[in-house]
Amino acid sequence: HEGDWRRLVDAAVRHYGKQGLSRHQAIQRVTKEDVQKYCRRRIPLGDELFRRVREVIERYDKKEVDGVPLYNRYMPKIWEHLQIHIRRGCLSEPDPVEDGTLPLYTLVGTEFYRGDPSCPLEVYRTCRSTSQVEAYHRVLKSNF
Repeated sequence: HEGDWRRLVDAAVRHYGKQGLSRHQAIQRVTKEDVQKYCRRRIPLGDELFRRVREVIERYDKKEVDGVPLYNRYMPKIWEHLQIHIRRGCLSEPDPVEDGTLPLYTLVGTEFYRGDPSCPLEVYRTCRSTSQVEAYHRVLKSNF
């Protein structure tokens, strides 16, 4: 969610700016854990996800590390199979706003970024699990 990311960056810049750090330095201090805690994410729909995954696969297709290819001989078959599921939307998540499904995140409260009272951020908990069905069952169970 872009708004969540902007708020996180603004909080980091405000917090680390007090220590004399630049915007770039502040953003570098935002951790993966910060993003997971303060930013909602959604796996895009099939076409967009396919484009992104294809770009990564093509970028690293012929790459090697110490003479060892990143992809083994099974990769073309795996990619062929994976494309079917990506294009069908099996790996994508619905957009609760567009299709009226239950939201994948719950707002659990607000806390101060790095304990700084001038940097409040909303904290989210995901309802995801190993499958969409399981995630929705958890949401239904907790709300009804």
